[in-house]
Amino acid sequence: MARKPGISVMTLHAVFVGTAALGTAAVGTAAPAQAAGSAWWDIPTPAPVHPSALNVIAAVDARTAWTTGIEDPGPQTALLRWDGKKWRRDRTPVQLIATGVAGADARHAWAVGVGLSGPTAIFWNGTAWAQVAYPVRGVPAAVGAARDGSAWTVSGGGATSDVLRWTGSAWAKVSVPLPPGASLTSVSVRTGSDVWLAGSSGSGKTALSLVMHWDGRAWHNMPVTGGTGLTTIDAESPTSVWATGASTLLHWNGRTWAATPSPGGVGLLALTGDGGSGAWVVPYTTKTATRSYYLHWTGRSWIKVYGPVRRGNAMLGDISRIPGGRQVLAAGAVQEKGRRMPFTEIYR
Repeated sequence: MARKPGISVMTLHAVFVGTAALGTAAVGTAAPAQAAGSAWWDIPTPAPVHPSALNVIAAVDARTAWTTGIEDPGPQTALLRWDGKKWRRDRTPVQLIATGVAGADARHAWAVGVGLSGPTAIFWNGTAWAQVAYPVRGVPAAVGAARDGSAWTVSGGGATSDVLRWTGSAWAKVSVPLPPGASLTSVSVRTGSDVWLAGSSGSGKTALSLVMHWDGRAWHNMPVTGGTGLTTIDAESPTSVWATGASTLLHWNGRTWAATPSPGGVGLLALTGDGGSGAWVVPYTTKTATRSYYLHWTGRSWIKVYGPVRRGNAMLGDISRIPGGRQVLAAGAVQEKGRRMPFTEIYR
């Protein structure tokens, strides 16, 4: 079970090839670094064949997760699978810069992104990855899956936005009554009859945040007050759905949306619910630091949390809670002297 945030391929390329860095203004909070007995820990990550960065991650359960990124020179795909104890390298049938990865269980997983021939998708059948047809226009934005085997994917780009559903053997387009100028960036799937899409509608100064919900019978526009667009969404339950838009964290309680500004107006890059009343986000930061940096919304306040000390500048790509508990996986890269090395961490 996982969702992946929509991240523009151009942004990914800029971030991980080195023409940009993850980051924004410093966050000012006076909260403790983390709860007693809880911390982020390093997970040994296989040494890459070439300099590498991990940009998306999806946890299915305590013994199954995938993370993927790119290796230089490239794009060459870095694809790792977690078995609960260590990461193993998976072989990919085609090279792609992944913008999303998701899994239903240990035998069903999907990744989408951009390959040399354009929009590209691959499918894991429990033994190997295979390329599958991917009839989308625009930029592949995200993919999400649920334990019942349901999987959905979206592409962005204004009038070229598409929504696809996995039929069991292929991706098929789905008609969604999107408002004019809609551009989708993220998808979260709880079941085949509980699907959430996020993005924006309109254009320019009139762009608005957009959330669409599929209840198994019809699509519903879930109005979000304010904002110029959403970047990520994560549905944990019918009464707890999280979303981010620029520097705002939003929460759906089953009746209304509540907006919480990020401390200092910091940008929010990646999101996952914490399994309780809060959420974890990856903040945008331009500061050079030897420790990864997270923001945890407890439901009442923001807390700054740091990962283990590393050699070089630690840059986070994505986070994903392991379903069924409070543990969270994260992936990124450490840059030192022009060379990038992948890393993964776990909060427990």
